Amino acid sequence: MISISMKAWKIIIVSIILIQFFNSCAKDRGNYVYENINELEIVDMNGDDLNGKSYSYSYGGEIRFKPQVSGTLSGEDLSRLAICWLKGRDTVSNTLELSIASEMLGVGTHSFVLHVLDRQTTITYAKQIYIYVIAGIVNGTYLLTATNQGESVLSVIGSKESDFFRHFRQFGEVTLGNKPIRVQIIPFPQWSVHITTSEGDCPIVALDLYTYLPILRYTKFGSVISGEPLQPTYMELFTYRDRLPGIVLMDGKCRYAAFGKVGPIINSEDPLNYDFGQKSVIVSKLSGLGNIFSANFVGGFDQRNERIRIFGNELYEGGVQVYDEVFNPDDTKGHSYVAAAELLNVKEWQAHWRFLTRKGQVFYLHNITFKANNRPEEAQVIVTKGIPEMEGAANFIVYDKYWYFSRGRAIYRCSANTLDVSLVLTLPNDNSGDIVAWNFDLVLSNVSKKIGIATFDENSAKPKKGSFYLYDIATASFEKQERNKIDKAVSIDIL
Repeated sequence: MISISMKAWKIIIVSIILIQFFNSCAKDRGNYVYENINELEIVDMNGDDLNGKSYSYSYGGEIRFKPQVSGTLSGEDLSRLAICWLKGRDTVSNTLELSIASEMLGVGTHSFVLHVLDRQTTITYAKQIYIYVIAGIVNGTYLLTATNQGESVLSVIGSKESDFFRHFRQFGEVTLGNKPIRVQIIPFPQWSVHITTSEGDCPIVALDLYTYLPILRYTKFGSVISGEPLQPTYMELFTYRDRLPGIVLMDGKCRYAAFGKVGPIINSEDPLNYDFGQKSVIVSKLSGLGNIFSANFVGGFDQRNERIRIFGNELYEGGVQVYDEVFNPDDTKGHSYVAAAELLNVKEWQAHWRFLTRKGQVFYLHNITFKANNRPEEAQVIVTKGIPEMEGAANFIVYDKYWYFSRGRAIYRCSANTLDVSLVLTLPNDNSGDIVAWNFDLVLSNVSKKIGIATFDENSAKPKKGSFYLYDIATASFEKQERNKIDKAVSIDIL
């Protein structure tokens, strides 16, 4: 009899068990179907996984974004796939290509989610991307326009010959209100563009000049600290101040504004109950005269009392200062307001305010001199004359000691001291209507080089009845002539 050790028995038993295990696996293998699963790869045009990626597009064009989808088994065959692009809960496309007008989105960042369902595997893939719509225009002309329904539209065209108009109503979460009033560019320190409208949830908004995204808002409810809704008729900024303060005109009364808040009425206890109308206001801006002058005086033509008024800043004076004693009320009795401007007498280093008024067919030029401590101390009428060219004139601007104004399709100028008139330019005879707004380019080099001009033809059959011209002062020629490209302009600023 053969004797087997315990160690040998253990080896035999383990071998038998292993043989039985592999035999059972071999028999059972035919009972299963082994298949490769179709796995999808979704990448952008550069072959990168698009989940969480941002893609930039310029405002004014069509946004087209088409990722690449391939399967490990299906290849590029999309017939078995169900595709859906979502923005929030809204379906914007059922094709692989996302196509949407940038104007529908507005400037800012917008999130989209691509859902891809493989109908055979019932597996859904989700990829989130961010579309960044940028304005892309800094140097150019900014026109605040009104549609036929009174809606405010910011129309912008770059300075290059190939640039075209882009039209904006939406800026991030802010939609421009109705009844546009003014657009103002502040080049530094903020590099911003300010838009004032009379109506809307946000009547005054400041935008970053590079992205057109809001950086400061004055909301209709909550901005006026005395509780009234904000419904401005005009706003004048104190240029080059880092707080971006200004004067807001409401119901003919002036209020200081800064940091998104509008203060109480300036000189609210005025016994004459002044009324500066819609926009007959002027503020002190000359920073070279020091803080005692810049941003610390406000004036205007009091339409109720037919007289010029100037108020001093209570923050510097310990209370509102009223300078009625400087003026003779008889000098403006029966007058209406035409324009006002600020000048600097370099020789004497004094500020002067000029008011242009009219009575009947006669125009009157008033000079106010700020003397000791930069306070108004003297007012006098320096010119009285009839000026036929000013009949029906509008859009008065003072530049380089000249009054400039538009009438019909021409721009004139007259000396700020004598009111002697001469013709500056006439628009081409192209039946585009009369001038409704114009301005010089922003003077960063102390010498204006361009004039932007907007016209409007009420009888035009075109969808847009407004036209734009850019005039080069050095060559006395028109660089741009954009016929029927804008709505009716109410304000222009050029950088």
